[in-house]
Formats: sequence, C-alpha cells, structure tokens
Amino acid sequence: MFAGAVFIGIITDGEDAAGRDSRAVVSATPRTPGAAAAVGERRPVPTPDAAQRAAYLAALEEIDPGLAVHEERAIRRGRAVCDRLLNPEGRGNITRYTVRALSGGDARIDAAQARRVIKAVRAWCR
Repeated sequence: MFAGAVFIGIITDGEDAAGRDSRAVVSATPRTPGAAAAVGERRPVPTPDAAQRAAYLAALEEIDPGLAVHEERAIRRGRAVCDRLLNPEGRGNITRYTVRALSGGDARIDAAQARRVIKAVRAWCR
C-alpha cells in the first residue's frame, strides 16, 4: 500500500492585459494523516504595514524608478520574493528569481540590483 503526501502548487506572478492580478494559487491538501509534518509547513508571507510599504517603495525608486511605478504590482512582487525567502525549499537561487520576477514592464534589473531589492524586502519580510 502506498502512503504519501501530494502537494501541487502553481503560482504565477502575472497580470492580465488590464494590469489586474492574474496569479493563481492551486494546492492539494495532504492525503494521509501527519503528512503535513513530513512535507513541512510553509511560513505565511507578511504584507508590509504603511511605514514599511513607504520605505520599500522608496528603496525600489532608488534602485530603478520603474520598479515603483505600479505600487500594487511592486508590493505583490515584493511579497513573492518574501515567500521565496521564507519558504526556500527547492526553489533555486533567490537572486536569479528576483531578476526574473521584477524585470519586465517598466524596469529591467541585474543581479546587483536584485540583491538590493532582496535587502529591501528583508526589512519587512519576517
């Protein structure tokens, strides 16, 4: 008999043509009792408060003004980076991810700028 856990997750960091959040999160709960402990629990991703948000957007503006043009998108992308920081299991290099996640639209960033973004996210991502 097979006893195991199944977890399927799909997260996209995209927007539709009108700029609305089109990310989808799909997950399946573990099929066996106690499987969540075997898989590991994900840490919740915080949302920056008003002061943290202002500081984060100011940091993005310094890195590349295009990163802060669409504030809600900037916060969503920052939270996606935060998720990677808090829940890194099997998710690859955070710097490369940040370059991909934040480049496009109004900005293109390199690895050095991505490291600065990660530092700015760490200020509120705990």
